[in-house]
Amino acid sequence: MVEVLEPRPVKGRKRRRPPSPKLLFWLIGGILLTAAYKGTDFIEIGDDGKLRLSKKRKEKLEREVENLKEAEQYVLVAVQNGRYPCFNCGLNATIFLREGEVWKYGVTIYGKKKRYGEAMLLAKGLRYHIQFKGKIDICLIEEKKKIFNYALLPENLRRAVPLKRPPGNKIDR
Repeated sequence: MVEVLEPRPVKGRKRRRPPSPKLLFWLIGGILLTAAYKGTDFIEIGDDGKLRLSKKRKEKLEREVENLKEAEQYVLVAVQNGRYPCFNCGLNATIFLREGEVWKYGVTIYGKKKRYGEAMLLAKGLRYHIQFKGKIDICLIEEKKKIFNYALLPENLRRAVPLKRPPGNKIDR
């Protein structure tokens, strides 16, 4: 007869149960998430363990929101009589503009110097005039009104075929 021996319990050591699948899932997920965000410069993990924008990214957001409070709606006009590029003239790539006629309406939060350099404006024969200053949303409304109403400007109605929008505005925006 064979005697079956049962294992004796080891004193001082408790039997461990294997970790539950849920615990493993959250543990591995947390490690992967931490590793993924450690490689970014725009997200960080706060002291409370929650994800947040990095200091650098948050500062950029604040700067850009502040910039939106001081926009300008401008017009680019012809400096002299001549041919200018036309994005709305069908097969014709240029259009004749008289001095002071509108080539384009636009909006910028950066001002003339950053949007258009003086040398570039001079080379294209254009002059930059600010028509309205204010918050970006109001400037965009002003720009849209001017683009749509361009069709009724006397300078446009003089043409054999009036344009839908200024020659320098590719779209109604």
